[in-house]
Order: sequence, then C-alpha cells, then structure tokens
Amino acid sequence: MGKRYVGERLVMWNPQLICRSAFCIWVSPASFAFISNRRRGTLLSVMTEIIAEGAGELGENIWSSYSTRDRTLLSIGSIASFAMFWTVGGMFSTPRFYGYDASLLMQPSPVVILLMTAVLLVACVLITSFFTHIVHFEGGLFCAAIGMLALSVRGGAMHDVLMDAPDSGVFLKLMLELLLLFAIVAVGWFALMTLRDLRLIRGEPHGDADPDDMPFQGVMALATQVVVMLVLMLLLAQTDKKAQAVWAVAISAYGAALAAHSLFPSRPSIWYWITPLIVGVIGYALAWSGGTNLPGGEVGGWAPALGRPLPLDYASVGVAGSIYGYWTSRRWEHERNEEPEAPEQVEDALEHPVQNA
Repeated sequence: MGKRYVGERLVMWNPQLICRSAFCIWVSPASFAFISNRRRGTLLSVMTEIIAEGAGELGENIWSSYSTRDRTLLSIGSIASFAMFWTVGGMFSTPRFYGYDASLLMQPSPVVILLMTAVLLVACVLITSFFTHIVHFEGGLFCAAIGMLALSVRGGAMHDVLMDAPDSGVFLKLMLELLLLFAIVAVGWFALMTLRDLRLIRGEPHGDADPDDMPFQGVMALATQVVVMLVLMLLLAQTDKKAQAVWAVAISAYGAALAAHSLFPSRPSIWYWITPLIVGVIGYALAWSGGTNLPGGEVGGWAPALGRPLPLDYASVGVAGSIYGYWTSRRWEHERNEEPEAPEQVEDALEHPVQNA
C-alpha cells in the first residue's frame, strides 16, 4: 500500500508521469503499432517507444485500482451502448456509404440522423445509469459516449469528408455539427441530473477531500485542460487514419483532464468533458482560416492535427476520455488524503490493519 501511495503522489505532481499515465491507461504498447509502423528513426516513433516502455506498469495499476465489479459494469454498459448505436445506425444507413463520410450533417437526412443520435444517447444514459451509477455518477454518460463512437467507426476518416466537399467552408459545417453533438451530450447530462433529483440513481459523493464548488476553480481547470489537450493533439494526431485520430483524441482528453484536475480540482465533471468541444472548434476554425485543403483530402491550415478527428470522435471518446481522467484524478486525490502522515499513524495502521480498514 505504501508504494501505491508514493506512486500516486508522484503522478499527481509530476507532469512527465501524468502524461505517461494518459497514454498507458488507454493504449497498451502493442496498440501503438499504427504509429510506429513508420521508420524507427522518426521522432514520433522514438517518443512512442519511450512512453510505451515506461507506462505499462502504471497503466495496469490505474485500471486494476477498480474492482472487478466496477470494471465489469462499465464494460457491459459500454458494449451495450456501442451495440445499440451500431445496430440503429445500420437501420438508418448511417453513414450512407459504409466506411466513408462519417459526418452526420453530410448525410441525406441530417435532421433525422441527429434526432436518432440524440434519442440513442439519452436512451443509453438512462439504461446504463441504473447499474453504472454504482461505480460513478457519470457512468451512464461515459458508456453512452463510448457507444456513440460506433457511428464514427461505421464511417471513414476526415479525408473522405474533405474529398466529398473539398472547399474549406466544410469546416464551418463540421464546427456546427460538433456544437450540435455536444448539445446532445448536454441533454444526456441533464438526464443524469434528472435521475439524481428523482433519487433513482446516486449522485456524485462529496468527500472531505473534494473542494467546495468554486466557479473560478472550474474555469482554471478548463483553461488548463484546453492547453494540455491542444499540445497532446499536436503531438499525436499525425494522420487522419481512423485508429490514430480516435486514440489521439481519447489519450489527449484523458491526459488533459488528469493534469487539470490534479492542479485545479473542481466539480462537477462538466468542467472537464466540455474541453474536447473547445479544442475541436479551435481546430476546425484554424483549418477553415488556412484556406484551401491539401491534395488527397488532407487537412491544411495552421494546425492540421486539430482538424483531423471527426466531430463524432471529439464528442464520443473525447467526452469519455475526459470523464475517465476526472475519475482517476479524484480517486488518487481521495487515497492521498486518506494516507496516514505521522509515523505513529503509520505504525498503528500496520499493527491494527482491520481496525483502520
């Protein structure tokens, strides 16, 4: 137990370990194959190998810190939500051509597709919250966000969207789609709050280690997360390949939320899962202001890495990654505050483990 507490304190305040934990919780070393297939001498490949080698043990500790029951409930909720989105998406032919063009606003009936997405997300939140709230208050929203990824997986990458609409004005439409998707996520959040107010699910517990509600603290956390996620996205989103774009958003959102909450702990989690919306809007705005796109549907502009993920990627794994980073940081904060500090307390805890459990 002592080693775990020491490790957690280091992670909380060591930026290097915070970034490493962001990688390892979402990706195992083998999952970096889609990045490392380039020449081993490239900077990105070297960075990938260093992070993967040093992060394996820490990632295992983060995931194993949850009980088998908690991991099972979150996994069942995520798989069920993914299956619902995948099945209904196929019934509505979303996207129109499987494997291409995963932008919802570019489908033949965008209003119908957006309504379908909203109904599905709220349904997933309501259904999965009844058993995932045992793990965390936001468990239902986390599972629903993972489920929404199915619509992105059914489609293609960003270059498919840009080849169908090569004009740079397409990024204004993508920006609008991103705003609408996060409005849908906000409806899911409101559904969670309604279930809590009706006492159908347990609300977020407020422990002694949690800070009081301070809007300024939340603003600082939001600003920190935006900056960290921007930097991580610029490093990770080197291509718009589906796997790399999705993992780049997930890892960046997780690491940014973990770092932001470690520095500026705040509640509720909306301060953290709203960040992918801001980063996505910035990315699409820069891509639009950069003028014409590159040949082959490549994203141009000032920071092309930010414009490579689809709106569905930011709204699904971006939200899920931010929530998971928020959970991880809160867990570490609670355990650190419960750690005995005085030598007498340590000796007493070792001599009477049952009484202090």
